[in-house]
Amino acid sequence: MTTYKDTRNGMLGLDFSTKLSAWLALGCITARQVHEHLVDFEDGKTDVGKGVDGYGKGENKGTAA
Repeated sequence: MTTYKDTRNGMLGLDFSTKLSAWLALGCITARQVHEHLVDFEDGKTDVGKGVDGYGKGENKGTAA
C-alpha cells in the first residue's frame, strides 16, 4: 500500500493489486477495517508488517488522501 499512488494506473498482473476488492465486495472486510489497519501500520501500533518499508513512518505518499 505504501506505493499504491505511484503504481495504481499500471496495475496489470498478479503483482500490481492490493487484492482487497473481492474481500470488500463479499463483505468479508469493511472499508473501515482496512482504514483502521492502515492507520495502525502507519503508526507502528501492530507487529503485522513490521520490517516492511513505511512501517511506523506515518502517512505516506501511497496512503495520503
